Amino acid sequence: MPEDGRIKLFLIHRALQARRAESELFQHGAYQKLTVIGSLKSHVVAFARDLGERRALVVVPRFPSSLVKDGEYPLGEAVWHETRVLPPTGSRLRWHNVLTGQTVQGEEALWLREVFQHFPVALLINESVQN
Repeated sequence: MPEDGRIKLFLIHRALQARRAESELFQHGAYQKLTVIGSLKSHVVAFARDLGERRALVVVPRFPSSLVKDGEYPLGEAVWHETRVLPPTGSRLRWHNVLTGQTVQGEEALWLREVFQHFPVALLINESVQN
């Protein structure tokens, strides 16, 4: 249940695990505000941390209670429609959401209907290039 704080504890736990695994990126990575486009762009905050080949994207809804009915979560296409975030130029196409374990594909943009498919906050780390 959301009222007992388990969701917040889960989010903090996963974010701290990612910060430990990517400590250089989170401590020394350059900050970059990301562009969000689409009808709900004012409802999203997104930024990147960039250090060499490594990137982390944080994508968070803003004022989500105005997007859904009481007791619902702002998830999927029914909420986010065509809204998307533009990753930094030169980013790889595959991202790992450390909060959900989901792989998110993106070419020129990351669709929020996919980014927020399972959880209403995203912490995406670029996947390594596979040979």
